[in-house]
Amino acid sequence: MGEPKTGRTLQEAITNLPPHRPALIEELLYEKTVTMLAAEPGAGKSTVITQLILALSGADSVFSRFRIPAHKNSYYLQLEGGEEESFRRIGLMSRNLHHNFDCICWDSPTLFDALDASIANETIQRLQRWDRPIDLLVMDPIYMAVAGDLVKADVSNGLIRFIEKVRRTFNCSVILIHHTHRARYASNGSKINEEDPYYGSQWLKAYVDVGYCLRSLPDGTGVEIDSKKSRAGEVVKKLTLLYDPETFTCNVADPRPILAVEDILLDHLTKMSERNEVTDFRKAMQDTQLSPASMRRAQKALTDRGLLVISNGHGNSSRTWTLVRQGTSAAPGVQPPDNTQQSEQT
Repeated sequence: MGEPKTGRTLQEAITNLPPHRPALIEELLYEKTVTMLAAEPGAGKSTVITQLILALSGADSVFSRFRIPAHKNSYYLQLEGGEEESFRRIGLMSRNLHHNFDCICWDSPTLFDALDASIANETIQRLQRWDRPIDLLVMDPIYMAVAGDLVKADVSNGLIRFIEKVRRTFNCSVILIHHTHRARYASNGSKINEEDPYYGSQWLKAYVDVGYCLRSLPDGTGVEIDSKKSRAGEVVKKLTLLYDPETFTCNVADPRPILAVEDILLDHLTKMSERNEVTDFRKAMQDTQLSPASMRRAQKALTDRGLLVISNGHGNSSRTWTLVRQGTSAAPGVQPPDNTQQSEQT
């Protein structure tokens, strides 16, 4: 983790930070993060992740909405079920998705236990034998990665130590596929719909950078994915995917143009400007459904380009955002872009 920092070294570390964490998939998955996707058995999490990996391999957009800046290499550790079913799913999906199988390594080890130091080291070596740098490791499911119950702190902490070794070795992102706990029922027999039916030690939940909960839609037409945790505020809060049984793929229920995050914001501000309307950080974030981190990134990009000006609010009011069209001046009372001012906070 490096040496302690204070004074000048602390200031230099802050100043030299990159402007934003690079995205593997904008709004969904970022470099050097640990993401957990939890769902009931059979809800469709493996289908969703398989589509995501195929899209990453071909640098294609995913779910007809989210932009992938560059192709990435994914290593999939299938710890449960047979490969035949997985390969059938991949075959059906690949007919309709741009992909590159050279960027995917699918592995089903016969013996794996992250709590056994010897087996864990052998697994690291197994991953190293792939002739490509690993950008993303998927472990599906994690309860099969340990000889013990993930409710127990020592079991969860053992898994965390293995994941940290993977991150240090490969400098990659990790997706953990996990089950939620068994359904719970009220005294009258009705099923309790819990907000976050996470299963396992709280240490594991605290460790991950991003946590998603996936649920089947009541009518069986797709899934809903909620972000239960986002350490840096980089991912969407809620996402509904509709399942197409013909192509075996999922797509968003409310598609929008597949653009870089700053272009999504610019498109939104342009439409508001045409209606002679203004907005602010919170409202624009709600309207565009961008995450807080993406909004701050887009805000800086547009102010740096001289397209967005921000007027100081009065009292407790928010600062007002106004788009400056090419060849026009700022609206009366609006200050020109000040790139030194701190980005709007949520």
